[in-house]
Amino acid sequence: MTLLTRILVGLLVLGAAGHTIGSLEFYKGQPHALFWALCVSVLIVVLAAMNWLRADRPHDLGLAWVTAAATLAYAGISIGFGFLIGNPMDWRALSFAAISLALTGLSLRTALN
Repeated sequence: MTLLTRILVGLLVLGAAGHTIGSLEFYKGQPHALFWALCVSVLIVVLAAMNWLRADRPHDLGLAWVTAAATLAYAGISIGFGFLIGNPMDWRALSFAAISLALTGLSLRTALN
C-alpha cells in the first residue's frame, strides 16, 4: 500500500502544480482571488506531505486519523468546487476528489489497524 500511497501523492503534487499554473493564468489582475487559489495549492501540497509521512509511519495512529480527516475534507472541497462552477462532473473536481477519497481510505486502513 505504500507504493499506491506514493503514486497518489505524486498525482496530488502534479495536480497542485497544475492548479498553481492555472490559477496564475486565470486570476491575472485579481490579487484577492489569486491569493486564495494559491492557498489551495499550498493545502494540496500539505495534504500530499501528510500522506507521504503517514505511509512512512504506519504505527502513528494519530497522524493516520488526522490525515484521513484532512484528506476527506479536501475531497468535499473538491466536490464543492464542481458544484460552485456549475459542473459537478468537471474532470478537475472529480480527479482531486477521487485521489483524495482513495488516500482517505488508505489513511483509515492505517488508523484502524
